Amino acid sequence: IGLCIIVGGAVIALGMLMVAPSLAAAQTAKTLYTRDQAREATLRKTAAPSITSLRELATSYEAVVRRYPRTSYADNALWQAALVSELAHGRSRQARDLTTATRLLRWLIKEYPHSALVGQAKVKVAALSAPPSPPVAVVTRPAVGPTGVVAATPVSATPGSPATAAPAPPAPAAGTNAVTLTALVLSNL
Repeated sequence: IGLCIIVGGAVIALGMLMVAPSLAAAQTAKTLYTRDQAREATLRKTAAPSITSLRELATSYEAVVRRYPRTSYADNALWQAALVSELAHGRSRQARDLTTATRLLRWLIKEYPHSALVGQAKVKVAALSAPPSPPVAVVTRPAVGPTGVVAATPVSATPGSPATAAPAPPAPAAGTNAVTLTALVLSNL
């Protein structure tokens, strides 16, 4: 019986040794992820974080996943890395940052299909992969204001849609020089 207790004790001790490395890995992953979150908070408070700093942070988040792919922080780290890469793209307008963001989101979707972030990741991939929308043209055209004075009215139009006039501008104040107003309008045409 004493032998069974020793063997049972050895099995329990062995089992505890096997659990200890994964617990240590989780704590280390948490430490790295928390450190990256603090760096991100600091960068986001900066008026204009450098593109290099943003890229380094995204790489650091990605390193958490590469080093500890089974940690519960992995999907969050990929999500944060993608958001930071998207921010870098917004500042740099370089395709590589957009490509990185999309790659990280697709990695999250593929490797962590049960993550609560998968739905948001799919929406963001679709948005990042969509071609940019055409710019909106703003045109001015003469319009008669309530006092009979010609004024410039902004008109918004997107390609392929009819132009719609913006609301009429307010009436000029009493005593406004119609010649000055007309000259101003004509200079804007």
